[in-house]
This record gives sequence, C-alpha cells and structure tokens, in this order.
Amino acid sequence: MTTGDESKGVDRLLGDLGRWAADARASDAASARSRERWLRRQAAEEATLPGVALDLAERGEPVVLKTTSGRAHRGRLVAVARDVWVLRSDASDGVPRQDGIAGATFVATDAIASLRAQPGGSAKPTPEAAGARPVPLAASMADMLAELAVEHPRVRVLVLGEPEAMVGQLRSVGVDVATLWVAGEPPTTVYVRLGSVSELSVLGSG
Repeated sequence: MTTGDESKGVDRLLGDLGRWAADARASDAASARSRERWLRRQAAEEATLPGVALDLAERGEPVVLKTTSGRAHRGRLVAVARDVWVLRSDASDGVPRQDGIAGATFVATDAIASLRAQPGGSAKPTPEAAGARPVPLAASMADMLAELAVEHPRVRVLVLGEPEAMVGQLRSVGVDVATLWVAGEPPTTVYVRLGSVSELSVLGSG
C-alpha cells in the first residue's frame, strides 16, 4: 500500500471512529431521555395529594384549597399531617390578626377536594415533583386542637352535614370531642364530635 493509500485508510478509520462515537453519544442521550421519561412517569404514577401539598408547603407557595362542601381557603400550608392540613391565611383575606394564632385553618383530610397554587406564585406543582412521600407529621387533628384549646381561642367550626358554621370559644378538646362555648341568649355549651369536624378556623384570642 502506498503512503497515499495509508493516509486515506487512516482518514477513513478516523471518520468511522468519529461516526461510531457520535452514534454512541446519540444512543446514550436517547437512553438518558428514555430513563428520564420513565422516571417522570413512575413519579407521576406514585404521586399523592399529600406529596403535592408537601412540595407546596416546603416552597412556601400560596395555595387555594377547596373542600368537598365547596368552600375555598387561600393561604400557605404550614402543616400536612395524617388527618388534617393547616393553612395560614394571607393578610389580604380579611381574617383578623389580633394575635399569633389568628388566621389558621385546620382542614380534615377527608374534607379536601382539590389543591392548586394561587395564580402569580413562583412555581406550579408538577406530578414529577410530587412522589409518594410519607407525611412527616404524625400529630392528629385532636392533638393539634388540644394544644390550641389551651389558648381558648374564638373559632369558626364547620361540621359534616351542616350548612352553617358555629362560632364560639374553644374551651377544651378530648379524645373524640371538642367543647365550644357559644354566645347567645342564653349562651350555651356545644359538644362537637371531632370526627365530624371538616374545618376549624381561628378567628382570634378568646
């Protein structure tokens, strides 16, 4: 083989190597894209509503939470527990702020219908960002409301099957019952089964 033929052979080999390398890179890129799509699909299939809620809570996103009764609550999620979520209302929603606990709403998970980020937020929840994450708080609604009752706050309580909310002072919380003191003529004490509470909003100190 002449020198020219050898040079052509080397050039051809280098060209082949370049094409093989390009093919390998393309194959690797296709495999990576395929794996990414598979991971996104797997995450989407494993997504849970509490997982979405946790993502939004961690980012401090303002949200709109709708209940099965059709009520809408706007604010930021501050706790996602096994049977209750807690929102802190935005200052613009008209809920009074006389003390540190006003503006909090406790919503039973069974009463939650939908959740979305408020328009204008910095990000939107996506299925791939909301996998099957465990709920970090083991505290129940009873646990949280028992702590809250120490302050004897004024609250608005909505129970399942009742179109009108009760407004009164939360006096105590037991294993399965909350005690409200409701003003009126005459004032009365109401005992509410905790399992029937769909939402409780804190209006201010007692």
